[in-house]
Amino acid sequence: MKTWQKIGGLIIFITIFLFGMYRLVFYRHDIKFEEIIRVINTVDHGGYSFSPYGFALIHNEAQLEYYKDCIDPWIGKALDNPDFEKFSYLMTFGNPVNRLSYCWYDTFRYDYSPSYAKLWKDNHQLLIVDYRDVTYRGFSIEDNDFQGNDSIYLYRLPHLPFLSGLQGM
Repeated sequence: MKTWQKIGGLIIFITIFLFGMYRLVFYRHDIKFEEIIRVINTVDHGGYSFSPYGFALIHNEAQLEYYKDCIDPWIGKALDNPDFEKFSYLMTFGNPVNRLSYCWYDTFRYDYSPSYAKLWKDNHQLLIVDYRDVTYRGFSIEDNDFQGNDSIYLYRLPHLPFLSGLQGM
């Protein structure tokens, strides 16, 4: 009887351990977000050139100032009074966001940064951006069929400073 109790306890322990590892490593944690503004036809208003899968995270005032210089004047008007203690901001170029999430598995698998710049070395995780027609896991950067539009989208999400884009963006 004692042997069966030990085996049963071991099976329960392994099951709980595996579930915990799945939850920690593989589970995609969704992030709630809201669209603040969409600037349509940026090509007609200044000729911005960007990738249809590009995005930028803004976690603090210094990053905001950088993007104000690059994409002025509309971002300054859209974020005239940002609250960086509660929120981070996301700009996507060429496509609206359908889902935002993060998980350690995707950070290890999709971080194509050089070995010295890997996100996990700084305890950061990769922000997974799924667009309306293309999911992150089903997309390759070399895929030329992925077409964007000429708009820029700005979103507000909870302040999660451990999230990052590829190569520190």
